[in-house]
Amino acid sequence: MLPSVRPTQVGFLLAALASMFALGCGEHAPDPWEGAVGKKIMVSFPPLHSFVSNVAGEHATVKVLLDNTGVHDYQASPRDAGKLHKADIFFYNGLELDDTFAVALLRNSANPGLKERTYAVGKAIPQDRLLKMAEHEHVHDAKDGGACAGCGHKHGEFDPHIWLGVPEAILMVEYIRDRLKENDPSHAADYDTNAARYIEKLRKLHADGLAKFTSKQNKKFVPSHESLSYFARCFHVEAMKPLQRLPGEDPSSARMQDIVKRCQQENVRVIAVEPGQIVNNTGKVLLNELKVKGVADPQIVEIDVLESASANELKPDFYERKLAENIDKLAQALR
Repeated sequence: MLPSVRPTQVGFLLAALASMFALGCGEHAPDPWEGAVGKKIMVSFPPLHSFVSNVAGEHATVKVLLDNTGVHDYQASPRDAGKLHKADIFFYNGLELDDTFAVALLRNSANPGLKERTYAVGKAIPQDRLLKMAEHEHVHDAKDGGACAGCGHKHGEFDPHIWLGVPEAILMVEYIRDRLKENDPSHAADYDTNAARYIEKLRKLHADGLAKFTSKQNKKFVPSHESLSYFARCFHVEAMKPLQRLPGEDPSSARMQDIVKRCQQENVRVIAVEPGQIVNNTGKVLLNELKVKGVADPQIVEIDVLESASANELKPDFYERKLAENIDKLAQALR
């Protein structure tokens, strides 16, 4: 079942999509599914593209809403609503990561039957495996559905970055497999086979990653924001207090001083930032502070949380390839 979204959160979006929808999927608009083979499956962001593509195989055409734009910057459009107009199935992450735009696009897709075939894959993770968000240092306005006063972000109780933990990714793959079997029982055996093959790849990725961190004496690092907790738990490393409370929010002077002090005390020398984000500049500030304070050989590494990808990267092996790159980068930096 889809989550409810308050009108104040998406009212402007609903109005814009409703008024412009004909431009996105009207009579003369290009068909975004032209040439599609099998089930037409839309997913919200790149990791789900990998998971669904590997399980569905030749029995589906998979498209993704977000490519070069991350979930925090994405703006829903009539064109994207048009992509859902003929979709057979829609998968999104849930856990307050992409719910708002997923619900808005679905409501404006003119595809009423899709509602029963729309799935929040985060439901695959048992609650006792979900990690709670630690960064709630500022006041939330309960009247605005949990949005932070002054920052415009909406937060759930749990960390939504579940795909960065391989055990959680496997549960997501199994959930996708079961939904595909429900919607296309004639190919159930193939979905079982494909999922089993892909899960074996993910288990090997997990084992190889654990081996690369086993010999590290200090497994602590400073993340850019609260996004790498599942990754850290998966590979037995430790994510410290993040630089940002929220994506794109510069740390206060007091926060930066506290992080520097903890790095000194615990000899934390690795700073993990996301590619292409302004936090890279904040990471450099922290790097320089650690040098001044005498922390030996501090380093910045770029760790991709996989929320966006260029079109040429969106291949079935995107997830395991990019996660392996993250493992290698962090393992090379830690000692």
